[in-house]
Order: sequence, then structure tokens, then C-alpha cells
Amino acid sequence: MLVKSENNNSNDNKNSTKSVKEMGLASLNYCKTMFQTYQRAFDFLIVVLFIMTVILVWVPQSHDTFYNCNTDDIVQYYPYIQNFFDRIKSGQLSFYDVTLYGGASYFASTYYIPIDLFLLLAFLLSSFLSVELSYYITLLLKIMCGAMILFYVFKRKGFKPSVCVIIALIYTQTAVTETCFVFPVYLGISFYAPLAMLLVDLFLDKKDRVKGYIFIPLYVLNCIIFDFYIAYMLVAFMCVFFVIESSIQSKKFFLITKEFYINFGTFMSLIFIGLALSAFYLLPSALYIMNQSSRASSSVDYFWYYSTSHYDKSEISFRHYFTQFINYYIPNNPFRLCLISAGDYIREHGTLYMTTGGIIYFAYFFTLRGKQNHRLKIWVGIMNIMYLIPIFAMIFSLSTWAYLRWFFIPYLINVYAMAVGMNETGFVIGKKRPLALVPLLMMLVGFVLLVYTLKVSPKEFIHYQAESQGEESQSFFYGILVTELVFVLVYLLLLCLPHVWKWFYNHNQYITGLIPFVIGLEVVFAAIITFCSIGSESYSTTYNNTKNEIDYLKNNLGYDVTDGYRINMYTSQKGDINANIKYGNVNASSFFQSFYNTPLNAYFGDIHNQTSTAWTRRSIFGYSLLNGPMFNTKYVITSTDITEVKLPQRYYNLYKNPQNTSLNYYVLKDTTPFIVYDTIALQTTETVYGDHFLRDLILLDNAYIKTPEEVYKLNFSQRNFDTLLEGYDEKAKTLTDGTDTIELSKTSIRYMNTIKKLKENGFATKTFNTIYNNVKNDYYSYSFTISSIDYKSGYFNYDLSSSITNYQKVFNCDAVYLSFFNSQTAGLYDYHAYLRDPDDNSLRPFHYNVFYNDTYNIMPKELIVRAENAVSSSSITVYGFNYDVYDQFLEKQDKFTNKSFKLDGNNMLIKFTNNNPTQARIIKTAYAYSDDWKILNNNLGYETIDVDGGFLGIIVPENVLDVDINLYYVPEGYQTGFKISAIGCVLYMAITATVLVYELNKRKKRGIIR
Repeated sequence: MLVKSENNNSNDNKNSTKSVKEMGLASLNYCKTMFQTYQRAFDFLIVVLFIMTVILVWVPQSHDTFYNCNTDDIVQYYPYIQNFFDRIKSGQLSFYDVTLYGGASYFASTYYIPIDLFLLLAFLLSSFLSVELSYYITLLLKIMCGAMILFYVFKRKGFKPSVCVIIALIYTQTAVTETCFVFPVYLGISFYAPLAMLLVDLFLDKKDRVKGYIFIPLYVLNCIIFDFYIAYMLVAFMCVFFVIESSIQSKKFFLITKEFYINFGTFMSLIFIGLALSAFYLLPSALYIMNQSSRASSSVDYFWYYSTSHYDKSEISFRHYFTQFINYYIPNNPFRLCLISAGDYIREHGTLYMTTGGIIYFAYFFTLRGKQNHRLKIWVGIMNIMYLIPIFAMIFSLSTWAYLRWFFIPYLINVYAMAVGMNETGFVIGKKRPLALVPLLMMLVGFVLLVYTLKVSPKEFIHYQAESQGEESQSFFYGILVTELVFVLVYLLLLCLPHVWKWFYNHNQYITGLIPFVIGLEVVFAAIITFCSIGSESYSTTYNNTKNEIDYLKNNLGYDVTDGYRINMYTSQKGDINANIKYGNVNASSFFQSFYNTPLNAYFGDIHNQTSTAWTRRSIFGYSLLNGPMFNTKYVITSTDITEVKLPQRYYNLYKNPQNTSLNYYVLKDTTPFIVYDTIALQTTETVYGDHFLRDLILLDNAYIKTPEEVYKLNFSQRNFDTLLEGYDEKAKTLTDGTDTIELSKTSIRYMNTIKKLKENGFATKTFNTIYNNVKNDYYSYSFTISSIDYKSGYFNYDLSSSITNYQKVFNCDAVYLSFFNSQTAGLYDYHAYLRDPDDNSLRPFHYNVFYNDTYNIMPKELIVRAENAVSSSSITVYGFNYDVYDQFLEKQDKFTNKSFKLDGNNMLIKFTNNNPTQARIIKTAYAYSDDWKILNNNLGYETIDVDGGFLGIIVPENVLDVDINLYYVPEGYQTGFKISAIGCVLYMAITATVLVYELNKRKKRGIIR
């Protein structure tokens, strides 16, 4: 029995061994045939893409972050999405978004909120995941779905399954390592560009053309709702690809055929129907960006990158062209590695990198024969030449800057050529020596470029580095270049061996057949680059903490966003977090925008000497009693580890959250929801100069009216209401000084309309500079100015004891205000100040420009200012002031009784009782001016104006006792766009019905349908 049992076990082991061998052989056989069918190749692609997605999500998430590389997505796109989701869930979505800029059209955010099915998926996922993780997962899905669509496109063209897989993987790698570094919304390109290729292919295929008729208009509609700016580039790419494909398939290359004209006309008609369908969204979005915002413009030098500033005695910077060309060979990370020297991170948003191995087949493509290949070669050449010349980048990006955001157009055309090279060769190249020289030459060029770059880098080629990442950027730089240099050497070896030794030549198909596997290693290398670039930033924790702070205000201290009051949050959060957008209805005064907020630019440029032409992500001179009313501030949240507000208790109530005692909640008393002015200060000189403190004082008592810039180009002897209006032609939109005539800009027209309305309502003016000088004289004895060139480790040092003679009088006032000025920046918007205690040498902070002196009885001996950069001729003016300035302001505003303000979605309600109805008044809200605000109950003659350099103002005419104003926000172009969309909908339904009926009849005739 024992022996028998042993024999049975032996047989079982043999069967088991045999089973393992069979499984191994089956697995090997499967690997050999893996790419022989499209189904198996696609299954392999799905598995790889799924693994990549899991890794890209799981690894960053395990470090409490997500794949962001610390780029602007942290302060732009993700916060916008968070805000958008929150507003939908709370039912507060409206045309007017109080959290944008100083209040703006919802369509101002369409640049950042990519609405499509992927966003819907992110919205659903946000119910149980963080918004940033939900959104990021869907961003990765766009890349993966785009790769699958590209696989299908080349499958339709009859390319080998192995080619389809490799092209899809290379495309995935490029999308992950390139576009994710730019802006998250651009990841949509990785999905919508291949989709455009598929739709063009369907349209040109007579069997599937009906699908093109149905889906092309919907594609255009979807792209525009996704992002109207990217939609322009996607539609442009679709048209370019249509022309390329048509020329390849046409009997004549130059497309002078009847069939092409019919197809092109039909194709463009479908695109225009899609534009019509989207007009309800496109028109108000485009009009807002064009009319209510601005972008920085470049000089003519950038057209061809004339760069004398970068190279001595050199007119044209070759490095632009050099670094663009080297992007064929290296994966670029614009955040840590920016190669364009004549440009910078802002403009380098593109690449032509398709793995170094892919370049071999791209180069080999140019050796192939055939009519179709020759035509594609011409288009590839045209697109790559256009890509390298900056003027075309400006044309394609609709910008005066050479943004390379259209990179995917030449890139995908190159990928097309590369796929042809792979498909024609079967991954075997170099059987004929003359043909092998072309890819060999490309590898030698890459070798020279990489060696040269390594030799002169990083001094000449790293032109953008993140904070505190100088050494890390260099390591990253060398890591990429050295690794790619190794790959180039491997490819050179594989290309040269068959032509050096006969044995290798006889086995050339196996030698060069290794290239696809090395390409696979490059894709893996790209993944390593990805994980080396995982950002350390994640705003989820900060968001939750700050949300709790705001909820405490809402639930315990009466905060309601509809009251129009703002919150200033000076907590331990990072200063560059986009709190205003991220926290929805917080409406704080510190935030960042890519599109500049034109209506309020004047306020920060002219009134506050803001160094940036936009509200920045950093503090705009902080909170003080003086500028608080300018922004309608009522709530201040500070963290005790930064500073405490030192105000007399008559101005505020202080609260503590029992669950978070480290925070101080200040609710200011006697705040006013808007300011009512009696007098006007008119700008009469080109530069509104002066200190911030004095300007704040003026703006408490006077409405500031800006003069159009064009006035200073003309020879006006006097600049007042009368002379300006005499030279203003409202119909022609021009201004004449008697001899010269100049056309007014849209902004200047708005200013002129304000002046006209004020004049018609009987307002008289004082010049701003006259008021300024009077105020300055009043405070002359309560101020002093000191200069410093001592800048060490980020700090300016000012010796108070040795250089100031009248500081005792200043510091004995109720409060002290700092006004920083330097000759280079005309102001410094990000700084903190400290006073050195004479006894213990400790530093005591100013509260963001204003030191409240009620608890500081010892005279400090030193003033220390932390600043970003050392500048020459820096000076600080120190003002002492007493609280009666603010008390007088409140006393004036208290004369207007029964005041109330509500901002509920698109509706703004303003009420108060006028203490002197015989005089006209000006109301200034704390929101950006826009003529999209329409007064509904305007039987008394109210008029909206631009006041205080960009805020929404309203004129209250004489003899109005009980002021009751109801404004409604209607975005420009929305109603017209809705009508156009209705027409487009009718056209689309008519065309769809026609083609469907035609297709059904055709199939019935063929007997397909009975």
C-alpha cells in the first residue's frame, strides 16, 4: 500500500510538472502571437494603461498629494473645480460669480472649468473622494482614452496591431510627461485631438460618412463647452488634419478637384453648425475675455526672438530654435526644466518628443516611396517648420506671445509619419546602407545636441526654476539628458552593427527588431520622470481647515455671502493658495487669475502702485482700517502664530472657536455695505503718484474718477469735465483736442461715459493731486522717510534711533502705517515689517502694514522689512495717524440711514435713506464695474458708472429720498448666443434627420434592412 501510494504521488508530480510546462509554452506562444490580432493587442494595451493609471493615482495618494508638479494647477484649475462643484451642490450657481476677481461673469471661469462627461464623472466621484483626487483621476482617464482612440484610428487605417500598440504607448507617455506639466485643462487635448482624427477619418470614409455628419457638430459643441480657447486649437487641428488626409487620398496633391471642394464645404458647414450650437456658451465667454479682461502683450522682438539681452552682440537668439529642435530627443518638464532661452516657462508648452527610438522610424519614413508617403512628407515638413518659427505660434494661439500650446498639431502629424515608418518596415530597418544612413544621421545629430547641452548646461538652458529647487532642477536636468544620451548610444549601436560585421547584417531583422523593446524602456523611463516630479502640494487639508473656519463664521458670527462683506484670512496657510476661488463664497481679497481683471487694474495700478497688473495670489497690502472699506471687509481671521490685531475694542468683537483656539475671529463694528460719496477727485495728471496711506485717506472721502489714457497723448491745456466732454465724440468714439484726433479704447470709452454721466448730474470735481497735497500737508509732521541699502538674507534694515529726529511724535499716534517705495518696482506688494524691541532685541510684527500702537509703549530702535528682492533706492515712509480719521468716515456714512445690501446670485439690491436729497450722490460697491449690470427699477434715473478706478458705482440723482435700486446681471452676448444656438439646433436636427433618412433608404435598397 505504501509503495502504491508513492507511485501515485510520483505520477501526480509528473502531471503537475507537465502542466507547468504546458502553461509556460502556452504563455510563450501567447506572447509570440500577442500582437498578431487587434483584439489581443488591444487587450494588452488596456492592461498596461490600467496599471499606469493605478500607479499614477496610488503612489502620489500614498504621499497625501497628487500628480501636480507644484504648477499653477494648485492655485487655478483645481480650486475652480472645487468652487464649481460646491456651488452646484448648494444650488448657488449663477451668471454672476462673486468669488471671481472682484465679482465677475460666470463665463469668465470657462477657461478653467472643462465641462464634459469626464467632469461629470469627477463630480460623482467627489461625493466620496476629495475633489482634487476625483478630478485628477478623470484627467488620467482622458489620456488613457485618448491612447485607445489613437489605437483605433490606426487600426482603421490598416496598420499592424503591434504598431497601433506602440504608437498608443508613446502617445500616453508624451501626454503624461508633457501636458500634465502645463495646465490640467490641456490634458483634454490628449483625448479630443485623437477623437478629431477619428471623426475626420469617418467623414472621409464613404461607408461611415453619416457618423461624421452626426458627430462633428457635437464634437465642436463639446470642445467649446470644454474650453473655448482650446476648442479653437482643436478645431484648427481638425481642419489641418482634414486637408492633410484629403491631399493624401486625392488624385491631385493640390486638391483642385470637385470632390475636395464638395467635401471641404460640407465639412466646414458641419463645423459652423457646431459653432452655432455652442453660441450660448461661446459668445458670452469670448466677449468677456475680449472686453472685460486683458493679457500681457509682447514686443515685436518676440516675433523672431531677437534677443540682444540674452547673447551679447547677437541679434537672433539661436537657442530658441536649438532648444525647440532638441525637444525631439528629450522629454521636457517646463516647471523644472525650461529650455527656451528667448522665452520662458510661460511660453514653452510644447514638445515634439516621441521617444528617441520613435525618431528612427520618423526619419526612416522620409526614405519610403509612394505617392501618399511623398504627400505626407511635405505636410510633415511644413508643420515642423511652422512649429519652430515663433510667428506661427502667435497665430495659432491668438496671442502676441509665442505660446507653443498648439504643439499637438505638428506632434500628431509627426506621430502619423512615425507610424507609417514603423508599419512599412515592420520594425526592421537598414537592409540597404543608403537608407540606413538617414536614421543613423538623426541619432548622430541627437548625440551632438545632447553632449553640447550637457557641456553648457544648466547655466545657458535652465531658465525657470521653482522656489528652493535650484539644485534639484539641475539634478533633474542632468538626469534626463544623460539617460537620453544612453538611449541614443544604444540606438547608434543597433543601427551600426549590421553594417560593421557581416554576422550582424545577416541577422539584421533581430538586431533592429530590438528597437521596439528599447522604446518600451524609454516609456518606462518617462514613468520614472513622472514620479520624480510628484508635487508636494495638496490643498485638501488646507481647504478643509479653512472651510471649517468659514463655517464657524456662518454658523456663529452671522456671516452671509449675500450681505456682500468680504473676509480677510491671514492664517497659517500658504500665501500663494488661491483662497478666494477655492473656498467658494469666502470672497477674500487675495487671489490669483491668469486672465487679468481689467476693470480693477486701474485701482491697483494707479491708486495702490501695484507692481502687477492683476490681483495677485498674494496680499494686496493687507488689512487695515483705512483700506478695509475699499474692499467691504468686515471679517478678519488671523492666526496667533503670525500676529494679532491691535485695535481698540470699540472697532471690533473678538471671538474664539472653542475647537480651534489658535485662531482669532474679528468682526468689525459699524461697517458699511457700500460707500456713499458727495465729492469727486478727478485724475488730471498722467501719473497718480503718492503713498498708499495718503491715497487710502483720500478714497475714504472722495470718489476717484480715472481719466482715459488717450487724454495724455493729446495737448489738452486743461483736463476737467468740460474740456474732456467738448473733445469727445460719442458716436465716433474719438477724442479731439482741437488739432489732433485719437480713437478711444473700450476702457477709455467707459471712463468717458462715466465723466459724461457725472457732468449731466451736476457733479463738480476737485483734482486728485490737489486733495493729495492737502492731505500730505496735514500729515507732514506725523511722518518721516528713511532709506536703506542694507539687504541681508531677504531683509531690509532701517536704523530708527540714529536717522530719525521726529519719530517720537509719530509713534505716539494711535497707529503707524508703512508705505514702502523703491525706484525699480514703484512699490512692493509682498512684504512684512517688524520692530526691534530695545530691551530684549525681539521682533514685534506690524499687522500687515499697520502697527496699532495701543500696547507698545517702548520706542523701537530698528525697523526690519522682509522683501522678496533687494532693490536700490528703497525707502519707507512711516505715518502716524489717529483713529478719528476712521471715526469721521463712519460718522459721514451713518448719515445715510436704513442701509441694506444683498447680492443674491444675479440680483443686487441696494437701499438707504438719503440725508440730503437735494444733492446727487455716488454709491460705490466693492465689486468690479461691468455694464452687464442692468438696473431693473430705473424710473428715477439711476445710472451705473466706473468709480474708484474700476469698482461698480451708481449715480443717485437729486431729489431721491428713499434709494431703492435693483440690479440684475445679464452677461454680454448671452441672449444673442442663445438665439444663435436655437437656430443651430434646428439646422442640426434637419441635417441629422436628412442623413439618417437617406442612410435608411440606401440600406433598404441594398436589402440590408427589410
